[in-house]
Amino acid sequence: MLVKLTREQLAARPDYVMLLQSLAVGEGGMATTAEEGTSKITIKNRLTTASDAAGVQIKFHRSDARTVIFEVTARSSDPTPAPGSAPKRRGRKPKSAA
Repeated sequence: MLVKLTREQLAARPDYVMLLQSLAVGEGGMATTAEEGTSKITIKNRLTTASDAAGVQIKFHRSDARTVIFEVTARSSDPTPAPGSAPKRRGRKPKSAA
């Protein structure tokens, strides 16, 4: 079967992109270094590139040295948070000039 790919999808691994597009928010997947024939960091980099091309956000879960577990956390079509709901600053407040 032939499938049309965008430039972003072509830069990423098409099989990764299609898998990510088929997952709903809250679903995820797992890959092992033995099956992929590459390192864990390479798999994570491929998934990150593919998630950008697929228009989804993913989160990686902790796993052993040979396994990558990920979850789809949002889609680009999901509503974005309101501008005033930015995350709070961490750390101490800056000293004011008095």
